[in-house]
Amino acid sequence: MGSDWERIFAEVPRHRFLPDRFVPDGGQGEVDRWRDEAVWMEAAYADQGVTVGGHPAGGHDGARSTGGSVCSPSRAADLLVRADLTRGMHVLEIGTGSGYCSALMCGFLGEDAVVSVEIDPDRADRARVDLLGMGAAPLVVVGDGMDGCASGAPFDRVISSVPVERLPDRWVDQCLPGGRILTRWGGSFSHDLVADLRVGADGRARGHFTVARPCAPALAGEYQAALISRYVRPGEEERSHAFDLDAWDLMDEASALCCGLAMPGVRRIVRPALLRSDLRVALYLIDPESGSWALGAVAAQAPRGVLARQRGPRMLFDEWARAHMAWKRAGRPGLDRFGVTAGSTGQTVWLDDERTVWAVTG
Repeated sequence: MGSDWERIFAEVPRHRFLPDRFVPDGGQGEVDRWRDEAVWMEAAYADQGVTVGGHPAGGHDGARSTGGSVCSPSRAADLLVRADLTRGMHVLEIGTGSGYCSALMCGFLGEDAVVSVEIDPDRADRARVDLLGMGAAPLVVVGDGMDGCASGAPFDRVISSVPVERLPDRWVDQCLPGGRILTRWGGSFSHDLVADLRVGADGRARGHFTVARPCAPALAGEYQAALISRYVRPGEEERSHAFDLDAWDLMDEASALCCGLAMPGVRRIVRPALLRSDLRVALYLIDPESGSWALGAVAAQAPRGVLARQRGPRMLFDEWARAHMAWKRAGRPGLDRFGVTAGSTGQTVWLDDERTVWAVTG
């Protein structure tokens, strides 16, 4: 990170963008400014994301409630430095959230250079107030981020903290040729992917995937536990089958990208579990639409072999295994070899270059 960004991160008061009660992702539980301000302030400036629940945004006075998460400083730096911003650029941010990243960009580019779109009116209002509190007034628009912001276009950069599986055409249309789009990518199969795309003169955006720093694991963990509790229920129709796989097959992130492309709408959860002093890896697959579920488990240090349990109209582990084997037959390509091209005529995910289409996704 360059000296300019280091100065910006030091100058932006991160605590202004956090509520009086939040849960740091480090796992130490909720911190409360009114109970212990020193502990709260230390957590506010720790390099970790925070989860904001249904507590009043203003603390104990019954003010509006804001939910969601605030990224860690290192994750914000990872995305902003990757965007290669220079003064004079015009940036569209998708997902204002707390306003923390907006404040950082305002400090680097100036407030007139930043347009931010937030779908939640309460969060947008709160972000405007907190940004004004540090002397910044970027344009914060309430709306669906998938529509971008036509009134503020064109942009040199589109930066999205909202994950997508299909790049919105309007982002491409509102980005200047030669400009870049950086967005979190994927659903539950790929948690920490970023697509880094450049817009061409042909009106299409193309680029590669890369791995970003993890975001809001505490929030994700609560959501995953709720999914498992709701859908994974044994029954008479349950089927079991052994697969010649190992723990690394269940955990590989490049495989997860390929399997996610083949199984849209399905949720993937990978969890280690300690059972009788034996570390095991478990892969859950859940399809909320059909109610189907699958669970494949293997001991991390055991010989090869995954025992999969499945229930529902879809045999989800069989589907996953077919997509995983296609990835293995291709030579187990890493994430950095996959890319995406998107525009008004559709979207393709490719391997190595656009001539080798892996999947047509829109």
